[in-house]
Amino acid sequence: MQDICCKLSRLAAVVVAILLSCEVFAQTTFPTVYVSTGAGQQILAIDGSSGTITGVCNVSFVPEDVVIGPDGNLYIANTTGNKIFRMSPTPFPAGNCTPEQIYDSTSSTCTDVNNNPLQCPTGPEGPSFLHINTLDLYFNTHGSSQGVWKIAAIANSGASSCTNVNGCAIQVLGPLAAGASGEGLDFDIFGNLLAVDQADNTVFRSVVNNGLFGPATALVTSSLSSPFGVALNTCGDVLVATGKSVNRYSSTTGALLDSLNFSGNNKPKFLEVDSADRLYVVTAQDESGKGGTVARFDPGSGNLNSCNLATTKNSPGFTKGFSLALNPNLVPGLATGNALGLGISASDVQIGPLPISSTPQLFSFGAQHTFSVSCSQVAIPFTMTVTALKSRPTDAQNAEVTFSPSSVDPTIPVWPAVTSPQCPVQIPDPVCVHYGSDHGDCIQYAETTDVDPTLACPGGFTFKVGYFAADFLADPGGAHSTGTGRTDQYTDCQSQDFYATAGPGLDSGGRLSGSNSKHVVFSSGLTFNGTITLNSPISSCQPTSICNPQFNAGQNINVKFSLTDATGGAITNATEQLSILLVQHTPKGAKQPIIDMVPQTVVATKNSAVANFFVPNSSGQYSYNDDSSAFSPTFAKGTVAIYQFNIWGNGAPPFSFNVTVLF
Repeated sequence: MQDICCKLSRLAAVVVAILLSCEVFAQTTFPTVYVSTGAGQQILAIDGSSGTITGVCNVSFVPEDVVIGPDGNLYIANTTGNKIFRMSPTPFPAGNCTPEQIYDSTSSTCTDVNNNPLQCPTGPEGPSFLHINTLDLYFNTHGSSQGVWKIAAIANSGASSCTNVNGCAIQVLGPLAAGASGEGLDFDIFGNLLAVDQADNTVFRSVVNNGLFGPATALVTSSLSSPFGVALNTCGDVLVATGKSVNRYSSTTGALLDSLNFSGNNKPKFLEVDSADRLYVVTAQDESGKGGTVARFDPGSGNLNSCNLATTKNSPGFTKGFSLALNPNLVPGLATGNALGLGISASDVQIGPLPISSTPQLFSFGAQHTFSVSCSQVAIPFTMTVTALKSRPTDAQNAEVTFSPSSVDPTIPVWPAVTSPQCPVQIPDPVCVHYGSDHGDCIQYAETTDVDPTLACPGGFTFKVGYFAADFLADPGGAHSTGTGRTDQYTDCQSQDFYATAGPGLDSGGRLSGSNSKHVVFSSGLTFNGTITLNSPISSCQPTSICNPQFNAGQNINVKFSLTDATGGAITNATEQLSILLVQHTPKGAKQPIIDMVPQTVVATKNSAVANFFVPNSSGQYSYNDDSSAFSPTFAKGTVAIYQFNIWGNGAPPFSFNVTVLF
């Protein structure tokens, strides 16, 4: 474990002037790196710390891209054979191994999005997993079957293969550009699907809205040359292997930020990023994987958020961790120098120790999951270290995150029968929340301190949790365990105030109180089942309708609604949040609108809301003043844009309405 001392943070400087606040970024485990050799017909296991080959697996097919699923299994695309295989990598087999075939284009049953029979796709490529509780495997195609497809629930413990799941392969996006061939596939931190179109030198993005995929639009169109793999760092930047470089692009605008260049015949093909923003890259001379190398590049500053630091183009500040050129002389059993597909196992990361006081101290694990910690009254100065543990979800085989509702106090009614939420409550069927671009892993937070927390902070810690996720979570919750192991059960419900967000820059929030412990966020299935009545912008607005037909950008948009239960009574203790999606814009004089489907930053004004949450009054009216000047991009004068406002939380089903804005 390596401790890296960095600058005194502004927060820490304000909090405790006499204590040296040194953020320590310590990777608790390096991931195992799995590399397929393509035409070499082998899969290698490589130590992510040293670059040492620890296992060689011989297969009877040509393995191309690989990914580790949320169930801990290795999923392997056999592109030329039109198949997908699955195998357990632990312990990694030596010599010949026989992965289980889960998909075959000639024998699997495939349907379109309307469940109509459809010819199964050939040339599967770029396997990846989305999050939440479906555990679907997505892939795009190389060859004649353009598009993006999914194998539903294949990472669940009950799913044995695609051939015995009715309609398990479904086309979720229409064909890419004519003659296009797909390569890499991933999901950004907002759950939007990213697909590489090699023929058109483009990376497409399909925005997810309330769990549904919208139309595919180009995100990255410049500076690409035969793009191959795509990945995300912890800050949400999009990394693309193109030509002899790995380019980094803005997750929202697609603008080129910087490049990591390779020399000679080393062309980057596939890439992955771990929890500490270390970049793993497979390079080769051609698409067969000839002359393959495997390399790890570490952020030069050692800071987890170094991807946010200003960098000079062509010099993003990486240092090389290791570089391994494959050849048959490295280890017994290795018969090829090919390298192609790349997958890495889940890895954990620590932040701390940081001083804790009444002023919140931020623990930031990149863009995907952050939280602050404060103490109402510090009796003894102390520090805290937080570890983010990537774990298997509750609905996959050999789950690591488990809940035990039966141990909850039976005298406390089941939510929402209680007038005010209490803890603990009985959780009927909790499922831990997964994260986009983490290939379906769950996140547990474990806190440790250097003193007895009950003495240092008698009132207990308060955690405000924020994270980004793709799908709408109607009923999120948080729980904690006082155990120290990875597989401790969670029995104590702490809050119903955890929310996924739907766009860049949206801060989500919730609060947990407790002593030294572990925390997890879950989808609880608990709601008020109330009704939303919109009071502003205008009372006649209906879901999905266009109301307030003209609104000047830069003015506040006052959003008010009433939340009532089945009897018409006011619900005042629900938690509701706002997200906004730019649907389309029409330039001045244009006859046809331009479809955008881009999430927008939500900013509250006049302290009307905190962290994009509505604030209720005693009559059950919830109010939010939105600063429309935060909308992006800024269009030319005369442009008319339509924005979709989404109100959602644990009080009622999602409520949407459209606002037309004049620039």
